[in-house]
Amino acid sequence: MENFKPRARLLKLLGEELIGSQHLALFELIKNAYDADADDVLIRISNVDDIEATTISIKDNGCGMTLDTIKNSWLEPGTDSKEKQVENRVYTPKYHRLPLGSKGVGRFAAYKLGNIITVYTKSLTDGEFKVTVDLNEALSKKYLNEFFINIEKVPEDKSHIETSTGTEIIISSITKPLTLRSIINLNKQILSIQSPFEYFGYKSKKIKNPINIKLECSEFQDKIKETSIGDLINSSLYRFRFNFINGKLEYEYKFTPNKQLQEATKLQSREIKESIESITTIDKHEPVKEASFYEGLREINGSFYCYDFDNKILQYYQNKLALKTYTLENSGIRVYRGGMRVYNYGEKGDDWLELDQERIDDPSRNLSNRLIIGAIELDSQTTAYLREKTNREGFIDDEAYQKLKLVVKSILSIFNKERLTDKDKLRLATNDNYKETISNMQEPITELKSAAKNFNAPKEVFQKIEKVEKAYNQMRDIMLNSGLKGLNTAVAIHEIEKTLLRLKRAIENKDANLMKTEISMALGLIDGVSDLLKKDPIRKCKASVLIKDVLNLSEDRFKRHNISIDCPVLDSESRDFDINVPKRMIQSSLMNIIDNAIYWLSVRWYREEDLGKKKIYINAEYIDGLPAIIVRDNGIGFPKGDREELFKPFVTTKPMGVGMGLGLYYVKTAMEAVGGEVIILEQDSNNDGASIALIFKD
Repeated sequence: MENFKPRARLLKLLGEELIGSQHLALFELIKNAYDADADDVLIRISNVDDIEATTISIKDNGCGMTLDTIKNSWLEPGTDSKEKQVENRVYTPKYHRLPLGSKGVGRFAAYKLGNIITVYTKSLTDGEFKVTVDLNEALSKKYLNEFFINIEKVPEDKSHIETSTGTEIIISSITKPLTLRSIINLNKQILSIQSPFEYFGYKSKKIKNPINIKLECSEFQDKIKETSIGDLINSSLYRFRFNFINGKLEYEYKFTPNKQLQEATKLQSREIKESIESITTIDKHEPVKEASFYEGLREINGSFYCYDFDNKILQYYQNKLALKTYTLENSGIRVYRGGMRVYNYGEKGDDWLELDQERIDDPSRNLSNRLIIGAIELDSQTTAYLREKTNREGFIDDEAYQKLKLVVKSILSIFNKERLTDKDKLRLATNDNYKETISNMQEPITELKSAAKNFNAPKEVFQKIEKVEKAYNQMRDIMLNSGLKGLNTAVAIHEIEKTLLRLKRAIENKDANLMKTEISMALGLIDGVSDLLKKDPIRKCKASVLIKDVLNLSEDRFKRHNISIDCPVLDSESRDFDINVPKRMIQSSLMNIIDNAIYWLSVRWYREEDLGKKKIYINAEYIDGLPAIIVRDNGIGFPKGDREELFKPFVTTKPMGVGMGLGLYYVKTAMEAVGGEVIILEQDSNNDGASIALIFKD
C-alpha cells in the first residue's frame, strides 16, 4: 500500500497559479484577517523602486494564531477547521462572525505576490511567534515532507506586533514589479473589498463592525487617493434600495434629476416606497414562491445606482468625463457577505446576472452592467448554503446559487420597471424619437427566417414569411412616412413583435397547424396596425363573431395551459349585439387581455394539484346600458393602487424581460379611437382574479 506524496511545487500551484490576480491574493489575506476578528487592516508597500528590496506587508489587529493553530491549521493545506466552524455555527468571540474562508488554501495566496513569506502573529494565550517560508527553498526539495519550517518564539521585549494581538504578513522577493499605475489600481481594488453600503448612505443591519482597510506607499502616497463616491454617486438618476426576507420585499425607489435637468425638462424628482409580500420571479415559467422557497437565502439587502449616458441628458451635468471614468471602473453589481466582498461578481467582464446579454436583446429597455453601480449584502450565515469555489472566484453554481440569481434578477426587474417610467418621460422631454426602435424593426423577420432554416420548415412557410415581411415593410414605410414617433411607434412595434415571436415558437415546435394560425394572425395584426395608421373605415360586426375568432386563434394556447373557457354568447344569440369597429384592432385588444390572463393564471395556479383550476370567462354583455365585451380570469388579479397607471405606456407588473407594459396601453388607445373605453371591474364574491371590460358607444 502507498500514500499520496505531495510535491513541494504544490505550494506554488496553491498560490501563484490558483489565485488569479494580485488584488485577489490580497483579498484572500484580508479575508483571513476578517476571520481573526480584526477590524483594521493596514497594507504597506515599501521600496517600490527596487524590486529586490520591495516588500508588501499586511497587518491586522485580529486575535492572532496560537502555536497549535500555526502547527495544525496554518501549516496544514486544506485544513477543515474553518469549515467545521461554519457547519457548527461557531462564531468569533469579538464580532460574532462566521469564517469567510473554509477551504484551507487562502494563506498560500501570498505566493502570488512574492516568494518569501514572513509571518509575525501574536495571541493572548501563547504570545508572539515568527514563521518564515521561502518558496525557492521549498521548490529545491522534491516532496513537501522534505521541507522543514522553523517556528520561532519572539521574546516580549523584542515583540514585533505593537497591538495586544494581531498578525503581520511580510512578503518579499516580489514576483512582479509594482508601478504607480498598478498601486493605484491595487488601491481601488482593495477599497472595493469593503462593503459600499456606507458610501451609499445605507449601512446594512448585518454589518455591525465592518473591517477597515488602508493602503500606504511612501513613494506614491500623495498620488494615492481613496475613491470618493460623493458627487459621482449623487449624479445617478435612478436609485433603489431594498430589503428581502423570505420572499417579502421592501424597497425604496428615487428618480433624482439635478436642478439643471429639472429646469430644462420640467420634470420633478420622484420617490416611492413599497412593500411586496411575495415577488414574481424573473423567469416567466417560475411562479410566485412560498416563503419557504427562500429560507436558505435568509436576508438580502441591496442598493443600486443607475446612470443615463444619453448625450441629451449628460449635457446638464458638469462632471461628464469624471462620471464616465468612475462608472467604467466601478460599474456592475457586487456581492458582499458579512461585510466582505465575494469575487468576481461585479468585476469587468463578469455578467453573472446576464444583464449585458439582455441589453443586447433589447438595448432600449434593459439595464446593462455599464449603467449600474450596485451591491447586494448577504447574511453571513448563508455560508453553508451558498458555497464558494476553491479558487475564490464566486459561488458554486448549484441550486442555491441559481435561486440567488433568480431573486436578484426579479428585484432588478422591479427597479427597471420604475426606472423605465421616468426614463420614458425623459426621452419625451428631450425629444427622443425612439430611433433605435425604428432601426431594429427588421430584426424579428431575420430571426424568423433563421428559425425556419434551422428547423427545416416546409417551403410554404418560407413563402408565408416572405409575405409577412412584405406586409411588415409596408407597415414600416407607412409609419416612417407619416412621421410617427415616440410611443405610437413603440406600440405598433410591440404588437407586431409579439405575434412574430409566437410564430417563431410555432416553427421551433414544428407545429404546422399553429404555424398556419400564427402566420394568419401576424398578417392580420400587421394589416390591423396599418389600418389604424391609415384610419380605415369602421365596419359593423357582431360581438359573438369577433369573440369567436379570437378564441379560435388562442385555442391551442388554452389547451397547452389547461385553461377552461366559458363564453355564454356563443350559446345564446339573445346576448349578442352589433358594434361598429375596426375588427382587427379590437381583436388585437382582446388578444392582449387574453395574453395577460394566461400569464397571471400560470403565476397563481402552478402546482400539480392546481391542474384544471385555470379559468377565463369572456362574454358580450351590457354595462349601464352600453354594449361591452367582458373578460374575467381567476388569476392573481390587478394590484392595488391607482388603476389608471396600468394603462400608461411601459407600465407593467410582469417581471423584466416578460412584458413591455404596452398591452393595456394599446387596448386603451384602440378603444378611445372608436369612441369607447376600457375599465377594470371590481372583484366580487364570484371572482377574485382580474376583470376588464371593453365598453362601446351605443
